[in-house]
Amino acid sequence: MCYSELPGPGLPWISIGEYREPASMRFIFASHDRSAQVTRIKDVITEYRNQGASDPANFQMHPVYDDVLNQLADHFLGNWKDQMALLALGGYGRQEMSPYSDIDLLFLRLENAPEGVYRGIRSMLYLLWDARVELGHSVRTDSGTAHRSRRSGGYP
Repeated sequence: MCYSELPGPGLPWISIGEYREPASMRFIFASHDRSAQVTRIKDVITEYRNQGASDPANFQMHPVYDDVLNQLADHFLGNWKDQMALLALGGYGRQEMSPYSDIDLLFLRLENAPEGVYRGIRSMLYLLWDARVELGHSVRTDSGTAHRSRRSGGYP
């Protein structure tokens, strides 16, 4: 199983397991041309799906999305990353994705998050939508999420 975790502030993502990052993945933003960035995202997801076809019993789709989202967050949120958290939900969060699963994301922000956080989130979503990534998302505050969870009986 592959799993990526961020060990601490300012440290790079660490991949554990058999995930081999396609060479094109490291360079989503090598070009300032948006159509080239969209093409890179589409190509790496397709390439990863094709690699998984050779061993469907052991295939895991979440590592490629971990990498894409990490690069997008680095590029669009930069210094604002400490003002928010990005959580994977559903099959993506459980690491139980089929090759064509959608991804569900929760952008959790502070109550008084600066405008840069909103712009960064918007930019991430626009690029994912342009790349035809199927995704569901919500942007919530920490207190709003806790309140909603309490109402649904999922949080003490």
